[in-house]
Amino acid sequence: MTAKTRRSSKRELILERARSIFTEYGYEKTTLDDIGSECGLNKASLYYYFRNKEEIYVQVLLTEADKYISDLQEKVQDYHTTEEKIFQYLLNRIRRYAEALNVSQLSFSSVQKVEPMFQDLFQKIKNEEIDFLQQLLSEGIRTGDIEEVDAHELAESLFVISDALKHERMIQEKPYHSGVYNYTKVEDQLSMMIRLIFKGLNLN
Repeated sequence: MTAKTRRSSKRELILERARSIFTEYGYEKTTLDDIGSECGLNKASLYYYFRNKEEIYVQVLLTEADKYISDLQEKVQDYHTTEEKIFQYLLNRIRRYAEALNVSQLSFSSVQKVEPMFQDLFQKIKNEEIDFLQQLLSEGIRTGDIEEVDAHELAESLFVISDALKHERMIQEKPYHSGVYNYTKVEDQLSMMIRLIFKGLNLN
């Protein structure tokens, strides 16, 4: 095993153990000492693999994001119309997001702290999701399920609006009282939004 392979393997182990710790204690209460202890490393040794706790956490999120995006993209194929596919994708995306926040016990203030430091990485995920929505719309146009529209512009708008609903709910929910986010209202708002957009654009 080469040094590069050993380092990569160790990084994967750290991320795996860190995910469990973040899930149990939450982002804010987890320390590098906690993570290092689970991996058989001291705090100083962790810096060889990651710059800080924030980088470890974001890498854990990215790994999870890749898994859930792949899973969501596969699930929408069970639906037939473009509207159904897009609604189900955005709906399950919000549900997974709520689950992730509840499991990690991440507060809205923590999200605000982490996001600015890793804008490039979050932008990468955003672009992948918008590209997928665009593919769904383009396929709908090609098959005659929906009329001709600017698929990229509509995909971006759908993503931005659904994200706005999600973040607005985070602010209003104030989970620090109960430790749990409830996104039922967001799901209802999303359903109404999708119906209105598709009807307004005469896509049915």
